[in-house]
Amino acid sequence: MFKKNTFLFNIFFLILFSNLFFGWGFQILNIASIPINYIVLIFFLLILPLRENIIKLSIIGFTSIFSIFILFNSVKLIFSISNYGIISIRDASFFIDSLFILISFSFFSQSDNLHKIKKIFDIFFVALIFYIFVWMYEDFFLKFSPIVTSPTGNQTNIFFNFSTLAFLSMWFSFYKIIIKEDKNNNFFNNVIFIFLILFSIIIFQRRFIYIAIICIFIASIILNKTLSIRYFSYFLLGFLFISTFSFFGISFEGKLSRVTNIMFFIDHLGSAIPGYKYENEIFDTTRGTVQTRMFFWQELIRNLTSTPYNLFFGKSFGLPLVNFIGQGGIVIREPHNMYLSIFGRGGLIGLFIYIILNIKLINIFFKSYTQSKSDKNSLFFKIILFIGIYILSMYNMGISDSILTNSYFSITLNILWGLVLAIYYNQNYNEKKYKKI
Repeated sequence: MFKKNTFLFNIFFLILFSNLFFGWGFQILNIASIPINYIVLIFFLLILPLRENIIKLSIIGFTSIFSIFILFNSVKLIFSISNYGIISIRDASFFIDSLFILISFSFFSQSDNLHKIKKIFDIFFVALIFYIFVWMYEDFFLKFSPIVTSPTGNQTNIFFNFSTLAFLSMWFSFYKIIIKEDKNNNFFNNVIFIFLILFSIIIFQRRFIYIAIICIFIASIILNKTLSIRYFSYFLLGFLFISTFSFFGISFEGKLSRVTNIMFFIDHLGSAIPGYKYENEIFDTTRGTVQTRMFFWQELIRNLTSTPYNLFFGKSFGLPLVNFIGQGGIVIREPHNMYLSIFGRGGLIGLFIYIILNIKLINIFFKSYTQSKSDKNSLFFKIILFIGIYILSMYNMGISDSILTNSYFSITLNILWGLVLAIYYNQNYNEKKYKKI
């Protein structure tokens, strides 16, 4: 039995690792047009003791709202498939992915697996450093990775598409300063923080990263003002080095343009605000994307309010929420807003259920955080804080992107939620109390 559980957990680990690092490439990897993610999901649903774990989830008060969420969307999906075919499953991925909460909880509610969580995150951290190295020599490494094709004909490099590298760099920039074991390594941890966070924003230049960082610092000030100000100072110190390099004619080339000082990022973020003045013409393009998103949102709201059924139950899976052809002939089906996507698929009723579900999850998160806060050196406290950065970032990214349609983000989010639920269960109801590491 031990070997069987270890084998299953290793499969689970590979799924989490693949979604984190292979991103879009792993999302579209399929067998007979069925995504690998969902093949493994079905396998776990059939083989794991779900009845036992559903009982555990009911003890912490999560089963009822989760069941309503699954049932509501499952009924919609059944009717959608009968009308629009199997393609409807693609639009229903946001709720199918939520079943990974149950799978994750099933594994991590076992204390032996929960003890492995720091080792798992350590592996991810090392893998991220390696991926940054691979990114630096991308042309050399790309030839070692196969190309994967989705059922709809999209192609990408499976191992080295770097679709998650910007976000992972931002997220793991906080890892060493949260999961620190030796105070003598503070200098190294601070260097890692500055390097990864500047790498994520200078090279990739994504507004959702800027907003996530701002929200993380605001939240951290509420939790620990002194420590937050210190690391914000380190952050600004990094930009001071950039300005110094610029004085000697050294600049950093990013996705949009070269960076010479912090004003580049302020202008990039400000270009989303109507009437904001900037000098770099490159931001004309980024301002245009904001206007396009506003158009999507207005069109979706107009369509949803056109009939009482759409307003209360949303559009069927299989139908596009927006119907727009972007540059390169790319068909855009989602409104680039997670919350409007949920509203569009479930109407007011579906949105209400989703909000209640997330309120329940957030409530359990803060209960677990409060219980572990008394011992700030405990692994519980550190892991909850680190997971909180991912969750907060996803909620912020959802404002400008239909993030849950990207299974590599959605599945990871739900696995982390399952981990939070497992930590809370072990803190309160597990007979074998978790030991500090």
